[in-house]
Amino acid sequence: MANESRSIACTFCRKRKRKCDGQTPCSICRRYNKTGACEYPTDKDKRKWKYDSTYVDYLELKADILQQFANELIRSDHSKAKTINRDLISSIMSHNTMPKAQSSNTSAETLLKGLADENAIDELVSTTWRVRQDHKGHTEFYGPISGRQQVIEDSEEELENISPNKNIDFVQSSKEFRHSLLEIFKTNFAQFFYISLLDNEDLKNWDYPSSDISKQFLLCAIFTYSSLFTNHRDLSFSFLQEAEVLCMKACRNVNEYVLQGLLILSCFELGMGLDSNSWAFNAMTSAFTQYMKLHLEEVPTPGNNNDNNNSLISLSPRKTSMFWSIILQDRIITSVLGRGCRIQYFRIKTPFYSPLLTDKSNEHYLTELSFAYHSKLWYIHDRSIGQIYSFKADYLHNSHRSILMNQGMEALDEWKASLPLDLKLTSETIDTRILIVHLSFSVVYLLLHRAYLKQIPLKVIQVTIEQCTIASNIIQRISNNNLIFKDSPRPYFVSYLILTCATFDLFLLSNKDESLKPSALNRIQIYIDSLLDFGKIWRRGNKDIQVLGALAKRWKLKIPYLDQALLMVQDTDKILYNSCK
Repeated sequence: MANESRSIACTFCRKRKRKCDGQTPCSICRRYNKTGACEYPTDKDKRKWKYDSTYVDYLELKADILQQFANELIRSDHSKAKTINRDLISSIMSHNTMPKAQSSNTSAETLLKGLADENAIDELVSTTWRVRQDHKGHTEFYGPISGRQQVIEDSEEELENISPNKNIDFVQSSKEFRHSLLEIFKTNFAQFFYISLLDNEDLKNWDYPSSDISKQFLLCAIFTYSSLFTNHRDLSFSFLQEAEVLCMKACRNVNEYVLQGLLILSCFELGMGLDSNSWAFNAMTSAFTQYMKLHLEEVPTPGNNNDNNNSLISLSPRKTSMFWSIILQDRIITSVLGRGCRIQYFRIKTPFYSPLLTDKSNEHYLTELSFAYHSKLWYIHDRSIGQIYSFKADYLHNSHRSILMNQGMEALDEWKASLPLDLKLTSETIDTRILIVHLSFSVVYLLLHRAYLKQIPLKVIQVTIEQCTIASNIIQRISNNNLIFKDSPRPYFVSYLILTCATFDLFLLSNKDESLKPSALNRIQIYIDSLLDFGKIWRRGNKDIQVLGALAKRWKLKIPYLDQALLMVQDTDKILYNSCK
């Protein structure tokens, strides 16, 4: 008797490549007297499976490799195979006898909901990519790790239409002032992006204005950045306007000066909270970097189009430092905005930057060393986070997510174990370069765990307490440096690092465990003071306080110290805007 029609072919028809009518048995099997073999393997119909085909293929390949490994092991070492088999059975038995609160993801979520505000939980672990429009119809895009998904910020336009300042003529005539701008740039930018430090001394001998468009573009970008730290902050936007005019002309013949200028402008715009402009400059920098093949370990010899190995040359240390400076900014901006990196980690063949200076008395020794480890740290962050928050993150099985987390943790542990003695964090460390490297480590450590809050809530809360305690101590030292040392660096991206730590401590404040709140509240005050300090230079510091205020409101948290800071930020922003007009 015929049953209901099916949507797939039976086993026999699939082998014979015949059209199956879906009956039981089907007409083909009846014709060939195969009624007993007319079976429908619905368990192998990938359309019925929960996970996407790519992930299914991955599991099938993994199973095949494991089977081959097991067979080889049995053939080569019977005693070892017997031991592994015994341990495996023991592990399975112990897993089955685990308390339900630990072995059940549903139980973990129930436990978490009893600990913290549900809005805080959902926003902290969200894997959603959001596109939204502000009240003026401008489109904004924020990804899952940005911390800004639900926060509508002030418009970017108010700092974009500032009339040029005629004092720019003074810069042209004053060589001494230009040299002071280069020294400011060296302290606040080049100590963190090593390529700019390599060029800093040569720049002093350049003419200004320069007849070379690429050199003029780079100088304008540098003066844009460094003028913020002077009493002539309005010059920044005058230089910015000139740099934007020169940009398209300079990009017709891209070289290393143009790349460096685009990098600097992307950093400046991000620090000023002009995210769209910053993203555009970063996209241009990344595109030209790959066009120049700096992401490859070897590049074609200029003027030689042959494909043989003789036509390839290795990147020089200078080009390698250029590449990893660009990678560092690409990782920072994509973390701030929660977007995907423009130079994906799996395309990178260029080895990590290796420090060349061995003389510890050299003034650039610590700068080069910290840059090498800082850029590598953010690469590890991107590689781990990129996999965890991939387009199929919601479909990953918990075991696969755990594998990704363990791989990320192993990479971070290896990175930390490889730190040379001069970069170790001690109670006496006051060098801002070292402090920022370790602050970045705490932030990367927190971001790696946030995706697992619903799986291992108690573990993530423990990590949050540990890392926020370390980070707040570092942030306090950086802030003290700014007060004690007049020329202490204030790189634009530190505000984001502080905001990330503050977001995790806000989450602790949303917990129902009252014992967590006093220390979290003390750390929040440290973050706010530091953001206010950075807001005197970088507008993003003020915007990040607004983000904290919006999150606190959404998570039903009342923090008087934060409310006072929000009032101060409004006044500071008005002063900043008026001083730049």
